[in-house]
Amino acid sequence: MAMERLAIGATVAALGLASCGSSNESPPLKEVPPPAVTSSAPAAEAPAGNSVGDSAAELPPRAARALAPLMSAEGALGNSAAAVARAATDAQALADKVAAGYNAPSGSAPPVARLRNALSAFGEQLRTMTTATTSLPQLSAQLQLRARQLAKRHAAQSAKLLTAKQQVDTAIAELGTFSRDIDGARAEVDQQLSRVSLDGNALTAAVTSGTQNTNDAVAKVSDAVAKGISALAAST
Repeated sequence: MAMERLAIGATVAALGLASCGSSNESPPLKEVPPPAVTSSAPAAEAPAGNSVGDSAAELPPRAARALAPLMSAEGALGNSAAAVARAATDAQALADKVAAGYNAPSGSAPPVARLRNALSAFGEQLRTMTTATTSLPQLSAQLQLRARQLAKRHAAQSAKLLTAKQQVDTAIAELGTFSRDIDGARAEVDQQLSRVSLDGNALTAAVTSGTQNTNDAVAKVSDAVAKGISALAAST
């Protein structure tokens, strides 16, 4: 999935670069500051049978350029999640040994340090995904801009774009909860690093929380990106 997202990001970026200097963009979508999260439109299902890659290829050039950083960041987030999974596997193996009677090593054992570092990196990338004006907030801004452009001529299409915007805004808010839970798991791992001997049960709890919230966050981001980009592509 992470490699697929990286490939998609490259496709979107290429589309944006290829379009520079074109005078046939209609109607234009431009990069805008993200608006406040105020829409109350109801949520709707994403169009079936359409991949993010297909939708991204149909974006207007200006929207492609504006959203290229988001697509790249999504791929990077997937890679970071994979690093958490690898570190968690090693840390859990160590916790299992302790539970089986293995003489507990120091809490600063390498697998524990790797898990702490992986969770820290993922948490930082997740915060950037939800706060940077080039990431999910830019997708929300693009949806609102396009809805405004179509409000008079195509009211039904405008409403669909506002629905997708609300889905993205909701995802941004929910990702904040995942971020706090991931920080909590990292804090528990931090405590283990200072212990004279490893607490296997506490490490297992941190592994479980960290991996579950990491996976849920990636799924939430992927869903928001897919729905937002599909709605934009369908409006062209």
